[in-house]
Amino acid sequence: MTAYIIKNGEDYCISVPKVVLARRGISLGDSVSLTAEADKIIVSPSSDKRTATVEDLLEGYTPGIDRFDWEDGGVARGRELL
Repeated sequence: MTAYIIKNGEDYCISVPKVVLARRGISLGDSVSLTAEADKIIVSPSSDKRTATVEDLLEGYTPGIDRFDWEDGGVARGRELL
């Protein structure tokens, strides 16, 4: 099978048929590992199958502490556009 390298923004991409990825257990959105050996580029399923949980997303968040101080009544302090 022949595939072609295309440019997508600043990245280079190879279009891989879905059936080829499915044979290796890879699907859209999965992370993969790339290895370069001699005259080959090997694409393998990544061992990092981590998915963010709600707990991961809220790590470091303290309820009741707002990121912004609104006690001044919303008075413009700089060059805000209102």
